[in-house]
This record gives sequence, C-alpha cells and structure tokens, in this order.
Amino acid sequence: MQASPLRETGLSIGIGLSILAIFVFDIIVAPDDVSIAFMYTIPIFASIIAPHRSIYGFAMLTTALSLAGLVTMPPDAGISLYVNRTIAILMQWIAAALVTSRRNTEQLLHQNLHAEQLKTERQRRFLDIASHEIGTSLTTIDGQAFRLARRRAVIAPAEMSERSGKIRGAVRHIQALIRHIQLVAEVEDEAFRLQHTDVSLAAVIDNCVAHVKETYPQAAITVDTAALPATLKLDSFMICQIIENIVSNAAKYSPPGASISIAGSTDGDHAILIVTDKGRGIPADDLENVFAVYYRAQNSHDVHGTGVGLYVAERFTTAHGGTIAIDSQLGVGTKLTLRLPLMEIPL
Repeated sequence: MQASPLRETGLSIGIGLSILAIFVFDIIVAPDDVSIAFMYTIPIFASIIAPHRSIYGFAMLTTALSLAGLVTMPPDAGISLYVNRTIAILMQWIAAALVTSRRNTEQLLHQNLHAEQLKTERQRRFLDIASHEIGTSLTTIDGQAFRLARRRAVIAPAEMSERSGKIRGAVRHIQALIRHIQLVAEVEDEAFRLQHTDVSLAAVIDNCVAHVKETYPQAAITVDTAALPATLKLDSFMICQIIENIVSNAAKYSPPGASISIAGSTDGDHAILIVTDKGRGIPADDLENVFAVYYRAQNSHDVHGTGVGLYVAERFTTAHGGTIAIDSQLGVGTKLTLRLPLMEIPL
C-alpha cells in the first residue's frame, strides 16, 4: 500500500529530525566515541518506510553532518578516529545502496504482480466471452439439429432451409470468433507490417458501410466524405479493419433505424473521421478500458461480441501514427474520432 503524500512528508521530517538529533549527540559526546557516526545508518535504514523519498539524499545529509562532526576532534586526535569515521561514512552509503536495492526489488515485484493481475483478468474476460459466444452458437446448432432429426419424415423444404440456415449462421458465428482470436494473436505478435499504398479512404468507408448493412440492414447510416483527400498512404487491410470495426460497433449498439453519421474532413496534416451514433452509449466507468482486448462494457452483454474490435482498431491506428478517441454518454450515444496522418509515417 502506498503512503499518502502527507504521511510521506511526515515520515521524511521525522527521519530528518532523527539525523539532526544524532548530529547533536555527535558534537556533544566525547570525540573518541565513534559509535555516534555509525548511528547515522539507523535513519537511513528507517527511510525504507518513505518509499518516494531519495535515500541517497539522506545519505548525503548524514555524510555532510559526519564530516561536520570532525570539528569537535582535538588537534592531536589519532589517525584511528579519522579512519573509523571514514568507515562509518562508508557504511552510510552501503546502507543507502541496500535500501535502494530493496526498494527497486519491491517495485519490480509490484510491477510483476500487476502484470499478472492484468493477464489473469484478460484470461477471465476471454473465457467469459468464448464460453458465452460458443455456448450460444452450440445451443442453436443442437436445437435446430434436434428438430431436424425429430421431424425428418415430415419436414417441409422451407422449414429445412430455415433450420439449416440457422445452423450455418451459428457455425459462421463460431468461425468469426476464431478469426478474432487469431487476429488478436497476430496483432500481439506484431505479425502485421505496414504496407503503404494509395488508398481511397472514402471508397473504403463506402465498402465497409455496405458490408455492415448486410449484417444490420436496419442501420440508418449517412456518409459525408467529400472533404477527405482523394487518397492517403495507408495499409489497405488495416484501414479496412479499423473502419469496419468502428462502423459495425455503432450499428450493433444502436436501435434499428437510429441515426449513424460518418463525417470526414481534414485538419492540418491529418485526415479526420468522426462516427457518431445515437445508441445506448458507454458507461463512464468503462470508457478508460474500451480499447483493452476482450473488454466489454457493462451494458453490452446482451449483444453478441468479442471485445476485440476496438482493440484492433486502436492498435492499427497507432501503427499508422494516428489516434482514436471515444466520447460517450450513457443513453445518448457515442462519438468516435479517428485521426490519420496525411503523410506516410516512416517505419
């Protein structure tokens, strides 16, 4: 647990006062009592409880006061007194090095623990999504296959076509889930390399909108890309993934017929794409995590999804040297802003 700034300040003041108290004793006691100089190591070791303060700062202070304590030495002091005080100063710096090493080890352990916690949370999210999505599809396949077998003698061709279509749809859903998982693995392994070509962003948007409307035919999507440049240097595969994931998300989480607008423009040396919907919106607590892999907002579990789309979109956008930002209000809608550089970013 991290100490509060006020508590840390109090600890630092306490350690500083203890060092000054030792200095007072140092100039009061007999000069041949070198144990006082070794006592400076005690507050240095104690400084481990103030994790954000400089250990070496305390060591510099104790060294300065140890040297100042030499003024109490009589002129005829033996060489052994100076040697012992030198050893005491060396011990102060050894103590500072040991405490610093301890701090660094603790920090590394905390970082590793945090990384493991994130990994565990990610695995949990993946298992939740996979079990739900695959389980739902398998339930559909099992149910339709059971009805086909049960009514095989009297089933009409139209019913056969309908039920087989549901089975094939469930299979395609599982196949899409597998493709998403494979895509995440390839993104994380950095298997993709930017292949810049002249790409018409407007044409990509039109194609993606047409594809999204096949899945969500009631989506009311309007497109205005007249202000976009004719072409940009982009990776065609990546930009298709970015646009389709963004637009399909807008359609997926919007009610049928709700307005979805796509507006393109330029701003200085960037092309801007703003996708606005009037869907369910994203809870404020979820906004900071929407680009995490396999993460789904609290209000999205009634809709099929893998929590992969925005993660891939963000990673591919970053690879282009661009940015992607989300502004959303629960129950009102979501605005996503994509910024892509007009010039090719050197690899």
